[in-house]
This record gives sequence, structure tokens and C-alpha cells, in this order.
Amino acid sequence: TSTTLGCIFITPLIAKLALGILVPVHAMGILISTCQIVLLPVVAGVCLNAIAPQKCKVAGRFSPVIGVIAGLLNIGASVTKCEAPIRAAGLSLQSACIALRLIGGLIGYYSARALSYEERICRTLAIETAMKSSAFGYVVASL
Repeated sequence: TSTTLGCIFITPLIAKLALGILVPVHAMGILISTCQIVLLPVVAGVCLNAIAPQKCKVAGRFSPVIGVIAGLLNIGASVTKCEAPIRAAGLSLQSACIALRLIGGLIGYYSARALSYEERICRTLAIETAMKSSAFGYVVASL
């Protein structure tokens, strides 16, 4: 969709403009990581769906659960690499992480609600926004 494609180019730009004043931002690294995290899976999914639509339809029933589990494993594996600094940062970092997920989820839910989407879509958007903001936040922070 246009928002998926937009995030690939807008995220590095926003990071550079908003954060570049305070800390060095590697915009090209963010662009490459965003392509790897967002664009490649979307292109792979579209191609697989074109090649084997029936199998993709069957797999589609399990995709949300697999996506959440994969996201949790990805974040968990990433966090273990920098466990000591996370512990040292203490409650302020944990609070920021919780706030990121909570705010992302609430914005996702209420944005869909404001656009009159059904409850199921609102909840799905909230979960996706909250989960992906965490994984993507880690990638951006690790550049």
C-alpha cells in the first residue's frame, strides 16, 4: 500500500530531521533496514501469492499468530544482545518502551475507529502497530 511504501522513505527523513539535531542519524542505514524489514517481506508475500494463491490462503489463517511469535522472538533475541545496558538504564528505559507500545497501539486502534472500521480491524491495527513499532524501533536505535 501507499503507507507501506511511504514509510520506507519517510522514516529515514523524519529520523534525520527530528533526531539529527540531537544525535547522529544514519539515514541510509535506516533506509536499507526499512527495505529489509518492510519492503522485502511485502514483495515476497505478493510473489508467493501470485505463484501459489491457494497455499497462501491456507497459510493466511496462521499468519497473524506466526507474525506475532516471530516479532517477539526477533525482539527477544535482539534484547539479549544488549541486556546489560538495558538493565543499567532501569525504569526510565522500560517506561519508554512500554509507552512506545501503548501509544502506538492506541493510535492504531483509535485511528481505525475514527475512520469507522469494524472492531476486528481496529484491534488488528492496534496489535500490529504496537508490535511493529517495537521491532522497528530497535532496528533504528541499533544503527
